[in-house]
Amino acid sequence: MKNNNSFDNILNLGKGKINSEGIKKAKNGDIDGFLNSIPKADAEKLNNILKDKTKMQEILSSESAKKLLELLGGNK
Repeated sequence: MKNNNSFDNILNLGKGKINSEGIKKAKNGDIDGFLNSIPKADAEKLNNILKDKTKMQEILSSESAKKLLELLGGNK
């Protein structure tokens, strides 16, 4: 459950803040472009998570993350 809660917290960071351009940049792997498309405080939080290998492994192993990767086309 911890993994799912962590991932859900990340998703909540972007609720109502991620526009279609930001989503397009994320799908294309333009992480810097995506981070620049969201509020600075949220970008900093996400960037800190991206830098932490342990947190990333926990998050990516969650069912929510797997479903999101499927939607983004990164886990076919």
